[in-house]
Amino acid sequence: MNLTLRGKIFLGIGLGVLFIIIIIKSTPKPNTSNNNLNTAPTTTTITPVKLTQEEVKVANNELAIKNVAKNFVERFGSYSMEANFSNFAEIQDLVTPTVAAWLKIYPEDLKKKNPLGFESVTTLALSQKIENLQKNKASVIVSTQRQQRINGVDSLSYNDMKLNLVLSKGVWLVDGAFWQ
Repeated sequence: MNLTLRGKIFLGIGLGVLFIIIIIKSTPKPNTSNNNLNTAPTTTTITPVKLTQEEVKVANNELAIKNVAKNFVERFGSYSMEANFSNFAEIQDLVTPTVAAWLKIYPEDLKKKNPLGFESVTTLALSQKIENLQKNKASVIVSTQRQQRINGVDSLSYNDMKLNLVLSKGVWLVDGAFWQ
């Protein structure tokens, strides 16, 4: 079985989670019997947190923004000359028409950087931080890990990408992307 770097990462994370679950289930529970007759049993009351509709709306907006940012950056930042930059076609539904038009010409710029060789990049989004959130626009910083192979030479780097997003017909779309 031939796995990509992303596949290996997800497999490793899955096995790690499974290992943790097995350890938790096999750990013996502490003896909770009260051997000391002088102490009264204690009880804990958990009070549910009630969120307003506005708080729920903001949380859902933030989650949607972070998901779009993560999906865009990982797909945009992961490409291969061998695959003829097909990843840019895959993110058309995540961007505004202005960015979609730019994505059609961007592969030519990448080919000019390395006209005689082979290049591939795999990008993993490590975190997303919303810098600014307004009613119809937001900006997000996505921290990434990038593995690059140019003409057989591998390198690893950590880069941030700033994204500008706009709310269009109820959907958050990327309206600008800038490596920092």
